[in-house]
Parts: sequence; C-alpha cells; structure tokens
Amino acid sequence: MLGVCLWEHKDNMSLSFLGRCFCALCYVGKCTKWGTLCSMNKLVLLGAGAVVLLILSIGAWFLFSADATTPVEPKKINLIGVWESTDDPRAVIVYSIDGTVRELYDGEEKQKGTWIVVDKVSEGAIPSLGVLQTVINGENYVYTILEVTDSVLVVSYQQRGNVITYIRRNSLPQPSSAGGFSINKVGTAIKEGRGTGRVNPVALVLGDHKYATSPKVGYIYSCQTSFDEAEASEIGGWINEEAGTYDSTAKPSVGGSYEWSDAFMTMSTTSSARIISSNGVPTNHGTGDFPIDPSDEMYVYDQNLNTVSEQSVSLSLPLAPQIAENASCVPKGAIGVALNGVAIFSGFDAYARDAAAYEIHDSCDGHPDANGEYHYHSGSQCFEDTVDGQQHSALFGYALDGFGLYGKKSGGTYVNNKDLDACHGHVHEVAWDDEVEEMYHYHLTDEYPYTLGCFKGEVAGETLAPDDTEVTSLPDTTSPISEYGDVPPSGALAACDGKVDGNICSVIIPDGPREGTCRIPSDWDELTCVADQA
Repeated sequence: MLGVCLWEHKDNMSLSFLGRCFCALCYVGKCTKWGTLCSMNKLVLLGAGAVVLLILSIGAWFLFSADATTPVEPKKINLIGVWESTDDPRAVIVYSIDGTVRELYDGEEKQKGTWIVVDKVSEGAIPSLGVLQTVINGENYVYTILEVTDSVLVVSYQQRGNVITYIRRNSLPQPSSAGGFSINKVGTAIKEGRGTGRVNPVALVLGDHKYATSPKVGYIYSCQTSFDEAEASEIGGWINEEAGTYDSTAKPSVGGSYEWSDAFMTMSTTSSARIISSNGVPTNHGTGDFPIDPSDEMYVYDQNLNTVSEQSVSLSLPLAPQIAENASCVPKGAIGVALNGVAIFSGFDAYARDAAAYEIHDSCDGHPDANGEYHYHSGSQCFEDTVDGQQHSALFGYALDGFGLYGKKSGGTYVNNKDLDACHGHVHEVAWDDEVEEMYHYHLTDEYPYTLGCFKGEVAGETLAPDDTEVTSLPDTTSPISEYGDVPPSGALAACDGKVDGNICSVIIPDGPREGTCRIPSDWDELTCVADQA
C-alpha cells in the first residue's frame, strides 16, 4: 500500500519525497482525514516530517549513548559459559550466572572461587570491555577484558601482562581415561606438558619480602625469617616501586668479562649418589668486573665490593631423588648448582628483596657474595634455553635434593608460577641421565621466585662428597662448629687441598656455603676445613 500511495502522488511535485512518504503512511493507515494533508502546502508537510525526524533522533540518542563508567553487568558482556584455553585445550574455566568460577584441568575441577565484572576501562590505546576480578583460594586475580563474542574471550592478566585467549565450549569436558595429569606422593595433581605463556618482561612483579613459613606458590619457603635492613642505595629507573614491578629488559649490568682458564666442573656417579666437583667459577662464560668500582655508574645502585674467587665445591646428591612426605625450606646461600659449576642461590637478597630486580649482576646474571662465591639468583642469559624433541627445555642444573632444574619451557611454551607447584616444579616425562623418565623436576621462570620455592625432595644433612663407597655427614651445623668428629668428611679435606694451616676455605653445609679455616683438628692428622661459627 505504501508503494501505491507513493505512485498515486508521484505527479504531485509540490510535495517533497518526505511529504509523499508521510501521506503514504496515512494512506496505509486508511486515515482519510490525514490524507487531505497531501494537498496542503509543502511547508506544512515538511514541518510535520521534521517533527517525526526530531522524535526519532531523540530516541536514538537515548538508545545508543552510554556513560563509559557505567558498571558492566556480567550477562551484558556474555561471559557466562564454558571457556577452553587456546594454549592448552585441557585447561577450562567456567563462569556461572551465580557469580562462581571454576577452573578445570582435563575434566577435573582444580580450583573454585568467585567472579565479577566491575567497570569499563581503557588499557592504553587498547579498547577494553571491562575489568574481570576473580578470587580463588583467597588470592585476587585481575584481568582486562579485551574481546568477548559468542565464541571468543580474550583477557589480559594485569599482574603479569600476558594475554590469554579462550574459545567457547558447548559443554563441560569429561575426565580423560588416559589420566592427563600425574599424582605425586602427597596426592597433589600436577599438570603435564605445556606452559601457559611468557609473562611480560617489562612489567615483572617484584618479589620483595615474598617469603613464607610454609610452601606457597609464588613465594620462597625460607629457612631464614630475619633479614638485614637494606642499605641506602639509589633505586634504578627500571624499578617501579609504586606499581610493584620492574622492567627486566631495561636493567643494566656491570661490564667486563674475565675468563677463568682453570674453571672446571666434573660429575660422576656411584650406585646411589651423583658426585659433583667444581671450583665455583663458570666453565662456559666470563665474569664481570667485581668489585664494583665507586666510579662506576652502577655503584649508586649496588655497592658490591666483593671479588670473585675460586671455591672448593664438592657435592653428593641423590642419584634417584625421591619426593619427601613434606616439602622443606630453602636456606640462605646455595640451593643448587648449575651445569657450569656455578652455585644457584634463592630468589631474594640479604634484605629479602627481589635479587634479580635490585642487585646489579654481570651480563650473565651472576655476581659474588662476601665469600667471593660467584652465583646466580635466577637463570643465566649465557645458557641457551634449548628444547628437545618434546619441546621441553634442557637441564640447567641440580637442586640440593637431587632433582633437576630445567629451563623456562615445557611443551614448547614458557611456564610461569601458574603452571608449577609451590616448590616451583611439576611431574611429567623429561630427559634424565640419557633416558626419558616421568619424574618431578623444577623449572626456571622469568618471574619470582625464578628457581626454587622449596625443596620437594629429601635433602641430606650434608651434601659434601662421600668417599667412593660410603656417605659421611657433618655434625649439626645449626650450632657453632669448632671441630669435626673422629673422621672429617672428604669434602672438608678437599677444601684444604694445597693449602696450609690458617688459610681461608669454604664448605657447603645445610644453610649454604660457609667460610672456614684450614686446621688440623684434634685426633686427626690431616688439614681440614673447619666452618666458622655462624
């Protein structure tokens, strides 16, 4: 009928097109009274049309304008449902309309908490739809929602900066009959395979004072609970204390590269032990200029006046490490040794700050302590993080409980704290002593605590190397040490090899390396390294 009306008035050129349409609408409604408008002056018709357009415009303004700070209701952005990670299809998250969130892995529920979308924001130049907050096991997780459709969800994890993408599933996954995860001796489910992606290296979360008195993910379960007060030093521009982050790509290092021509690291095995000997300096790279000269621009950030010196390191580690009934704390000082003979320390410094953030290291991420022992607090850029046929990083070193410490990748993807347990490890097949074994192992990560959070395995009271057929132990080193018992361990003897009475030496004890003095104890006729009182 609208077409008929327009056709009937096609010759009435005194009417605008809008006026003819207005008449057509009246015609369709069989409004004969209003139909007389079609013969009225075109100005009247144009005025009526303008009123209609004004009404439509006002309605459109109310319909489409919205305050950018209006809280976003969860159902408006369509989060409710089942979402599968594109990084690992076995990882699924479920947002329910009642405000609960569930995290599943391989069909099994691992964690549960609450969720809410609090507001619309903008993340730099990236448009966002809102801020998603979840609370799981008392921990707050904050995500910026970058995209959400009927099929795709993209969020940015604000604490780490990494972007996570999910696709919508039509139903919950079923537990895999093949397992898909491994259970360790204390009944903890450990994810296999892929990591969840690399954290943002320009905004790494500081690990300052993140130590605990029991195992906790992202923390160090520390034997030491009292720390020195930090010396007054200038805070580097790569550290953002207000945001609690630092930019690892902008952190400087000391110059120099002294090559240690006599550096060595040897490893042998007995039926039960892995014997490692080293002089503590790297076999694969040089060390920087230490002590840091007061004229060096790095000195304002770190007044490290220690000199790198050779050590006498002799370790005996379990050849077949076992998971302990309970995890144990990590000591001050050495917690492991790298394959190049360098000691691995925990992730914080003497002041319980994030060592990788605050301390000035050389270009290979090492520096000396007060005993001259060169060490790492994290991985080293001078180790290539190669992967095997399973896209798993190669071995980096050994923890003092005997378990391996591998590089930063698993299943071809970077791992982070979210992929690992409180001790900073997990269980799946890895290359081990020229074999492939399913076993527990640790990983290096870009984020704190970098190496170990605790010892997963049994740690002997003493890790000094035994004789060929038996393991000997030092007495309890938590009390002052003056002399050994009847027979000193061979490692204490080796520490004074080539030295004379009164020379400084170094031994490895449960709370890390300790400086000592070469002496001849009573009832023993050989020069022996006797550790000084703590």
